[in-house]
Amino acid sequence: MKRYTLNAVANEILKESKVDVDHKEIKILWESRRPEDLKRLISYARQDSKLALDLLLKTNALEKYIGLSKVSGVVLQDAIEGGEATRIDTLLLSEFGKKGILLPNRPDAREVDKRKKEKEERGLKGGLVMEPTAGLHTGGSILVLDFKSLYPSIIQTYNICPTTLLSENKDRGHVAPSGAAFATKDVRLGVIPEILERLIKQRSHFKKLANTETNPEIKRTHNAKQMGFKIMANAFYGYLGYERARIYIIDIAGAVTSYGRVLIGAMRSHIESNFGYKIIYGDTDSLMIKTDIPDMELAHAKGKEISETATKAIPGIIRHLEEQYRRENSVPLETMPVPKCVLQLDFEKVFKSMFIETKKRYAGIVVEKTETGWKDKLDVRGIEVVRRDWCDLASETMKNVLDIILKENDPKKAVNFVKERVKELEAGKTPLAKLAVTKSISQQPENYKGRLPHISLAKKMRKRDPANAPAIGDRISYVIVRGTGLISERAESIDFIERNKLPIDSSYYIENQLLPPVERIFEPMGVMKEELLGIGRQHKITELFSTAKRHKDFVEGFVSVVCDGCGKSLPRPTLRMGPRCDCGGELVFSDGINTAKQAVFN
Repeated sequence: MKRYTLNAVANEILKESKVDVDHKEIKILWESRRPEDLKRLISYARQDSKLALDLLLKTNALEKYIGLSKVSGVVLQDAIEGGEATRIDTLLLSEFGKKGILLPNRPDAREVDKRKKEKEERGLKGGLVMEPTAGLHTGGSILVLDFKSLYPSIIQTYNICPTTLLSENKDRGHVAPSGAAFATKDVRLGVIPEILERLIKQRSHFKKLANTETNPEIKRTHNAKQMGFKIMANAFYGYLGYERARIYIIDIAGAVTSYGRVLIGAMRSHIESNFGYKIIYGDTDSLMIKTDIPDMELAHAKGKEISETATKAIPGIIRHLEEQYRRENSVPLETMPVPKCVLQLDFEKVFKSMFIETKKRYAGIVVEKTETGWKDKLDVRGIEVVRRDWCDLASETMKNVLDIILKENDPKKAVNFVKERVKELEAGKTPLAKLAVTKSISQQPENYKGRLPHISLAKKMRKRDPANAPAIGDRISYVIVRGTGLISERAESIDFIERNKLPIDSSYYIENQLLPPVERIFEPMGVMKEELLGIGRQHKITELFSTAKRHKDFVEGFVSVVCDGCGKSLPRPTLRMGPRCDCGGELVFSDGINTAKQAVFN
């Protein structure tokens, strides 16, 4: 969401609103002697409390924390306000204590600094993120497979724990690709692998109960528990690499990710060589497989087939990788222990069509089977379709572009859609409400560093009408109008613009609001900005500006844009310029020899 005020969230989720009382009225209502004023304030406060509670219940936000509290052993307040490290610390103190093993104290500031320096010097590599095949993928289906609880499963499979880390006789343990080695389970079962095994088993148990339960209250309880077990299990890897954790050994964190990188790479090779499909992207624990299967029933069946076949192949792949490492490092093969593998590759979903921008940035149409048939939904990851510093026009345009490209498979239509929005902006037909950006004032305007549009507007409003000037806590909506000053100085309120009939700065909105998000979508498909603006190399540069004069005697052989005031020359006009130079002079086209031939703007 763009705004997370109580009113905005309640409107979106509950379809209810706050009582209309401005925060500046609260003191007046409280001090009033009129009963109706106090009643209005009470109604306002009661509705705020009710909305907050209803949101908590509607979103089931508290259940997760109750589950985490029960699993970790921390009190509910600490489950809500504390971080993952606090929850895992508490669980480890209990589990290690049962085995008579002391845990170190939490590190002091000096130890934390030492660990940070070690991490910087030695480096802690994360998961494998493959270079994606960027662009639009249609005409078949994209299967998504991911390792079930990859890092917890690696820790279990290879018995990774501070209590099993080997400093010598490494050839008799599990040797990670990073070089760290861990004792086998027959020598010593690690405390952390034992904890994870229990957490994952209990999570699976309560998840099954939740899936078969018909009583909604009991179902909620089961879901809360399985969520608590899941979050705790998945947090262990991050904890082991966290500088402020009681247990921090960089060799352990590095071993986990090194296994992950090698396994995901090996699984990619296995699937491509055995099934003939191309992996178009992979990220840490997941793989995206492009197929030529347009039928969703067949695609889902193929996804399950690949995941089941690949899972059966994992133990052999692990053994092969272990043998390869030992040969390369002259470690005796006869001492190689064979780990009991708990790794599993699951079939997650099918994309009917997909657009990949870059690593970790993609969108696609996911097709899911329901009781009434197949259902489509847009799944967006990393691509920000909503940002607080974008106006509604930018967000709506981006969503529409993604819908047209992915659902209709029609990039040309999407380009034309953007062109229409550009034309509407240039013609002044875009509603001002769609161009407004809303931001809060969190401190006195004079305390802000730099020039921010909403703060500049607040200062102007204070000068125009001191009695009704915005104060701390108020939200200000602003639109950028045409002019020669800085962008921040040209921010105005909608009512002021309408009252004074001010023209908006269409160039600003095209260049800074509309184009940046959609350009990133079109670029991998080979569509450049010029096409989105309706121009190409064969077009005259004047077509960039709908307001430019179309004089018959215009000299098409111009080479630059110049200022008729200071004479400064620019090699090519851009939408960022506005109609005037910084000195205040008018920007005009020139052929480089004669005097200026035509103004860029009316």
